[in-house]
Amino acid sequence: MFVDLAIGMVVYTATSYCTGHSFNLLFFIIGLKFAFFPDLDFVPFILLRRRYNLASHHFIHFPLVLPTLGAAFWFFVTGGWYFPAMFFFGTMGHLIHDSFSHGGIRWLWPFSNEHYTFAGWRVAKAVRRKEIIERLTASASHRSAIDEFLMRWEHPTAGSIAFLLTALAFLIIFISS
Repeated sequence: MFVDLAIGMVVYTATSYCTGHSFNLLFFIIGLKFAFFPDLDFVPFILLRRRYNLASHHFIHFPLVLPTLGAAFWFFVTGGWYFPAMFFFGTMGHLIHDSFSHGGIRWLWPFSNEHYTFAGWRVAKAVRRKEIIERLTASASHRSAIDEFLMRWEHPTAGSIAFLLTALAFLIIFISS
């Protein structure tokens, strides 16, 4: 969560700077929402997980499809490159961040259903995914929505806090210039 927030700040600041936009609070909030967009599937997951015995909420975590289609949508709606660029880089940053989890994401979907992870700073198939899914599925009926949220909560680390503070510094410098 902290890393995704920082990604949103960096993408908004870089996109605005490169396109000559000055600070705009509404555009800043939109940029943050773009960085969190891939986790929008968490809401239906929470609502439907017990009924369908779901273990993961990565229904839209498809890097070849989501950033490209979303950017095309924003280009069609706005006719410019500002929002498409923010959407593309915000969602792609989020997906790269999620790739460092042990479960990985489907980088090559729709061509492959394999999950890939960057855990250990190397690209690899997510071999532990089946084990993780089985463990989550077995206990899914006993967990509340709050348990699901807290279980997936990204605990702050020194690196994520440093990244967030750096992104905040870039944003402050951008606003003051």
